[in-house]
Amino acid sequence: MRIFRISIVVCLFASTVVMGDSWRPVEVLGTSSNNGDYVARVLPARTYWWQRKPLAIIYKNIDEEYVQQESFNISASPAPAEIAISNNGYLYTFDRWGQLGGGDVVVAYSPLGKMIKKYKLEDLYTDDQIEKIFHTKSSTHWRCTGYKPWFNIDLIVQDSIGGYFVFKEKQATFTYHNESKCGD
Repeated sequence: MRIFRISIVVCLFASTVVMGDSWRPVEVLGTSSNNGDYVARVLPARTYWWQRKPLAIIYKNIDEEYVQQESFNISASPAPAEIAISNNGYLYTFDRWGQLGGGDVVVAYSPLGKMIKKYKLEDLYTDDQIEKIFHTKSSTHWRCTGYKPWFNIDLIVQDSIGGYFVFKEKQATFTYHNESKCGD
């Protein structure tokens, strides 16, 4: 009986100390460019028995009909957590499904599927900044919750510590601005 009580106390204490993430099952992602010229879909890995990596499919609006332009494998397995596509067909993927902030957190692809650049969290932030970001057991929540990355001319990504990134569409280079609060 004493061991039972001790194990309950340990379980209660451990459950308050460790926070885990809760994720829905992986699903197909889709988005469109602001001008409606491009649509991107990402099929998670193993959507089909032969598919080992996530597959991005890019469609272009030609005469009021979306025509497939390209399909290519992407690196975030089983799927990215978020995607964005520019008015010119450049695809950006963010994080991995089930693990924010781990591995490649931003990956840019050309309209033909060529990887342009990829960034880890350490490429975007200093060690001091990373320490300020909310962490759970499986994720580092670096992007602002509830705000999708979006293209104006360049890609804007709000972060969770009071700033935002501007990624140049074609080069995938970035600047960081310390002028915003998550939720503004």
